[in-house]
Amino acid sequence: MKNSIKFGFIFLFMASLFSCDPRIGMDMEQWGDNAFINNVQLFKLETKDGVKLEEYYADGTTVTGTRRITVSSGTAEIDEVNFIATVTLNAGETFTGIGFLIYHYGTKVEPLYGAPVAGIINDLSAGTFQYRVYSADGATHDWTINIVQ
Repeated sequence: MKNSIKFGFIFLFMASLFSCDPRIGMDMEQWGDNAFINNVQLFKLETKDGVKLEEYYADGTTVTGTRRITVSSGTAEIDEVNFIATVTLNAGETFTGIGFLIYHYGTKVEPLYGAPVAGIINDLSAGTFQYRVYSADGATHDWTINIVQ
């Protein structure tokens, strides 16, 4: 009985040892070039003191409610040949205190030349920003985002 248990443990150990071959890497080139921007939206944050979230701190205070409001009109105009996205800011809105969201199928969006990080409130009065979008297959495209009013 003891020998069969020992043999069983040795067999399981050897089987698990030889079944751990190196994994084969995924061929990311099969996905093709997806370093394209689909849409850009501008937003601002609205905070209302009368609105409270359902989150409490240890001292019993509540968190002030904040919501994201879209301040761009419609979808952005996308030029996939020249890699330019033009988004229109609604009339009456200012370029300060807003941020933007970049919609894409790439794996990463990198700000270039001091462009602000997407999703963060910033001063966008410069109006033109450049970003590099990476694709899973290794392709990259440098995009220009223009904000007009």
